[in-house]
This record gives sequence, structure tokens and C-alpha cells, in this order.
Amino acid sequence: MSGEPERFVLQYYDVKLFFGRKILREIKPFIQEYKRFGILTGRSSAKISGAYDDVINLLREFDAEYIVYDKISPNPWVSEAEKAG
Repeated sequence: MSGEPERFVLQYYDVKLFFGRKILREIKPFIQEYKRFGILTGRSSAKISGAYDDVINLLREFDAEYIVYDKISPNPWVSEAEKAG
């Protein structure tokens, strides 16, 4: 990668957003604690890469509730986040 962090967490009030490669290993305690999640993704890239299935399988492993919003574009505008909310 070009000097970008491998993974990071962004927190905005009570919302935490997890980004990056191999982040799933680090969020298991978070899944156990909160149990309800929103997955925001584009239409196909996460599914093609396999990342979508990895996340869904992990959430199912912990019987977590989740919703999927798959209308996020690359470099999304604030308006897209508002629609997802």
C-alpha cells in the first residue's frame, strides 16, 4: 500500500466505523458487546472481493442483528450517509 494505514477506526459520537485489511480480527469483542450493526457498502466490490461474506459470516457467528445498505458510491457525499441513516 502507499503509506496508508493497514486498518483504522473512526468514531463519530456513538458510531464506530471500521476500515481496512484484517480488521475483522479486532472487532470480535465489539460484536459481542453491541449485537446490532449496519453494513454500508457499494453495489458489488465488497461482494466480489469476498469481504462482504467475511463480515456476514462473522456477524452470524455471534448471532448479531444487521442491515445492509449497498448504495454507497466511492468517495461518498454526506447526503449518502444521511440516506443510509
